[in-house]
Amino acid sequence: MGLSKNDQRLEDVLNEHGRQGWRAIHIAENLPRVVFERNKN
Repeated sequence: MGLSKNDQRLEDVLNEHGRQGWRAIHIAENLPRVVFERNKN
């Protein structure tokens, strides 16, 4: 069983933000919300 389309898009977004230096600090389980942070230095 593979990822659903929404799960695949979420994984793609998380990976892209990770490549740009962002870090996911909170991923809500029941809400479509992800909190990112990045070191400004």
